[in-house]
Amino acid sequence: MLIDFKKSRASRKFLFKKMKNNNINLQVHYIPIHLQPYYRKNYGFKNGDFPVAEKFYEKEITLPIYFSLKEHQIYKTIKLIKKLIL
Repeated sequence: MLIDFKKSRASRKFLFKKMKNNNINLQVHYIPIHLQPYYRKNYGFKNGDFPVAEKFYEKEITLPIYFSLKEHQIYKTIKLIKKLIL
């Protein structure tokens, strides 16, 4: 899911904390490779080298998705996210 946190009422950190308090675990799966320590150190990458990837990373969150996820859990997640960011 992409959220423009600059236009949202909540920061990413706040959203993650509030969702965790409600037993909903969000994640960030797509951290740009050039921002990871190994590639910074060994290849000299820095912020700004890949602006499209960085812009995506600033907005991306991964919602819970797993086989046993129940429909009521999906609706709870949606309702809470809407409440926190809109």
